[in-house]
Amino acid sequence: MTFILSIGIGSISISPLITLRLFINKILGYGIVDDIPSSLVDIIVKIRLPHAILMLFTGAALSGSGAAYQGLFRNPLADPFLIGVASGAGLGAVIAMSINWPSTLLGMYTIPLSAFLGAVITIYLVYQFSKVGKRLPTTSLILAGVAISSFTNAITSLLMLQSKEEMHRALSWLFGGGAVSGWQPVIAMIPYLLIGFACLIISGHPLNVLQFGEEQAQQLGLSVDKAKIIIIFAASITTATAVSFAGIIGFIGL
Repeated sequence: MTFILSIGIGSISISPLITLRLFINKILGYGIVDDIPSSLVDIIVKIRLPHAILMLFTGAALSGSGAAYQGLFRNPLADPFLIGVASGAGLGAVIAMSINWPSTLLGMYTIPLSAFLGAVITIYLVYQFSKVGKRLPTTSLILAGVAISSFTNAITSLLMLQSKEEMHRALSWLFGGGAVSGWQPVIAMIPYLLIGFACLIISGHPLNVLQFGEEQAQQLGLSVDKAKIIIIFAASITTATAVSFAGIIGFIGL
């Protein structure tokens, strides 16, 4: 019901009944929708429906990642932004905006791509800085994530101060909401989400074993460091995908 209501909210209000009738007709083939203006059909099918699905995917990605991070760090307050993934994505997006990319479709897609690359580079740096020999301590992960997150936030603020013309655009993206409309971003998200969700599902058993503690998990036969890498990769790729297309949206991962 919330999904249906969200599609009707906007500069042009659309009755939930119209949206529901259109869904039933398009999906099940029942009902007549000839009396619905074509302009409303275009608004629903081409603009609002893909945007609502994009937000649905974003919420699923962040909540799944949040559950993985909470299990990994054994802390119910851990969220997908704990190790700096969102900050790195934000920096990548602001860098693309500060270069003054054109407002064409190709120019708009450079922002999610830059955000995704920023998130991936951040994950790599956190992993490298938190390694102690061949081990990957959880406390080192958190400390490295917080440090790199603060560093990327500082660079982001500096770029926004120097690029005054793009500040409004950057703030809009950082506040979240999805700047690219249409079905293309929805389709582009699916492969990354499938990879991330598949790895998260596979990591379910290792996450359960890790709740006994790393030493106990090691004694039970779990390769703790390998499991951590897989969990961090899966949770980070889903977070990076969500942030790349929808901006930084907090609290969902909790």
